Amino acid sequence: MFTRLGLFDGKPASRRAALLDFCAETLGVARRRVALAHDGMGAPLLLVDGASGDWNVSSSSRENVWLFGLARGARIGVDVEIFRSIEPPDIALHPDERRRLATLPAAKAADAFYDLWTVKEAYIKALGVGLRRDLTQIRVTTGAALEIEDQRRPVALGSARTWRESLEDKQAVCAALTLRA
Repeated sequence: MFTRLGLFDGKPASRRAALLDFCAETLGVARRRVALAHDGMGAPLLLVDGASGDWNVSSSSRENVWLFGLARGARIGVDVEIFRSIEPPDIALHPDERRRLATLPAAKAADAFYDLWTVKEAYIKALGVGLRRDLTQIRVTTGAALEIEDQRRPVALGSARTWRESLEDKQAVCAALTLRA
């Protein structure tokens, strides 16, 4: 799994160009050889020389921050959020997550929510279903080992990581993961 976090001018064309540059650089091919398409659900497809292969791509952006991910032979999902102190929305939380966040002070609850949310969004992107899922059925456990349970079944993760990074005056909260076949 390869990931890259960066800044852009907020224009979709700039973000798309940066994604294609990232893919070409990672694959070691000329930029003109890579293109993007979308599957029937809207998930991005990476085309090399006009054909889809075994490389999968995912991208996310908030404001002027982007995160890209590329994986070979595995479904990948990435998410980036800009940290703000918020009230975690119940609609995005599994009942166990809701209870856990309720025990924390407001600032720590917002912090913990972003860790959960970025992993959930990366997961549903890797599934290729977007926000069409009932997020209350997906439970994320962060900490020493990242675990996801979907409808009470453990999810087989290939690789997974979460991190935070400061860019300009923003704190980016990031997650990237691949799913085992």
